[in-house]
Amino acid sequence: MGLTEIIRQASVKRIATFTVLGLSVMLSACSEKPPEDAFIHRALHDYILPLQGNMAERSKHFAELVNEQCHGLENDSTALVLDIPVLQEGWRLSMRAWEQVQAINYGPINDKNLAWKFQFWPDNKNLVARKIRPLLNSEKPPTPEQFAKTSTVVQGLSAVEYLLFDPALQDQKVPANRMCALLSLQSAQLQLNSSSLLQDWQGSYGKQLNAYGPENVDFPDAKTVVAQLIDGQLSLLESASNKKLADALGTKRKNVRINPYLLESWRSQNSRKNLQANLASIDLLFHRAGLKRYLEKSGAGAVAEDIEKALLNAQETLRGDNQSFFQRLQEHNIENAEATQKALSTLTGLYKNQLPQALGIQLGFNNNDGD
Repeated sequence: MGLTEIIRQASVKRIATFTVLGLSVMLSACSEKPPEDAFIHRALHDYILPLQGNMAERSKHFAELVNEQCHGLENDSTALVLDIPVLQEGWRLSMRAWEQVQAINYGPINDKNLAWKFQFWPDNKNLVARKIRPLLNSEKPPTPEQFAKTSTVVQGLSAVEYLLFDPALQDQKVPANRMCALLSLQSAQLQLNSSSLLQDWQGSYGKQLNAYGPENVDFPDAKTVVAQLIDGQLSLLESASNKKLADALGTKRKNVRINPYLLESWRSQNSRKNLQANLASIDLLFHRAGLKRYLEKSGAGAVAEDIEKALLNAQETLRGDNQSFFQRLQEHNIENAEATQKALSTLTGLYKNQLPQALGIQLGFNNNDGD
C-alpha cells in the first residue's frame, strides 16, 4: 500500500470519527431537557406533595387525639379530665406543618380561599378570643354544618391555640364538654381542609403544574411555573421578615413600642419555632427539590452560593437563643430578635432581587412586601 493510499484511508477514518462524534453531541443536545423541567418535576414531588401530605397527616393525627381525649365527655358538664399537654403537642406538630406549607399559597388554597381557615393572623384586635368566648359560654354548641359556615376566626389553628394555651382561659377552668365541642369541630374542619388540599395537588393541580405550555392558561411556559414557585417562597420570607417579627419589635414605624402580643403564636410562645419551620420549607425547595442545582445549571452559581450562606445564617441565628421571642421581648431583650430579622431581611432581598434576575423571571405583587 502506497503512502497516498494510507493517507487517504486515514482521512476517511477521521471524517467518520468526527461524524459520529458530531451526531452524538447533536443527539445529546436534543435529548437533554431544559433545567426548568427537572426543577418543576422535583418541586412537585419533593416539595409540594410531601409538605401537603405532612399537613394532612398532622391534621388527621390531631383530630384523632381530640377524639381520644373527648370520647364520652360530650354530656358531662363537670369533667375536667382533658390532657391539655398532649393536645398542645398535637397542635404544635400541626402548626409546624402549616408553617411549612405557607409558601404554597397558590393553587387550591388560593382558589378555595382556605388560608384564613387554617390560621387567622395577624389578629391585632384579639378577634379570636372575642369570637370564641360566646361559643364556649353557649349551652348548645353549633352543629358541624353550622360550624362550617361560621367565621373563619373560630375555625383554624389560631382558635385552637386560644383554647389550649390562653392563660386567662385556663384559669377559668372551662368544663371539658364545652372545650371538646369546639375542639372536635375545629380539628375535623382542619383535617377536612388539609385532606382536600392534598387530594387537589395529587390530582388536577399537580397535573396542571407539570403540563405547562401554550394551551395552559395559568402556566403557558416553564418560566411561569418557576416564577410561581419562587413567588410563594418570597411571600413567606416577606411575611416572616416584615410581619412576624417587625411588628412586635416596632421597627416598621417610628415611636412604636415593643409589643410581644403582636408576635405570631404568642399564646403558645411558638413564634421562634414557627420561623424555624418557615426556613425549613425554604431549605427544602432550595436543596432537596433542586433550586440550588437549577441556579447552577443556569449559570447563577454565585447567586446560589449567596442564598445558601444567607439561609444558613438565618437558621443559625434562630438557634442562637433557646428562649421564646415572647419571653425575650417581655424582658426587652431584643438582641436575638433583631439579629434574626436582619438575617431574614438579607435572605428576602436575595429572593426578591437577585433570584428573579438570575433566572429570567418576573415576580408578581406581594401583600407582604414591606416597601
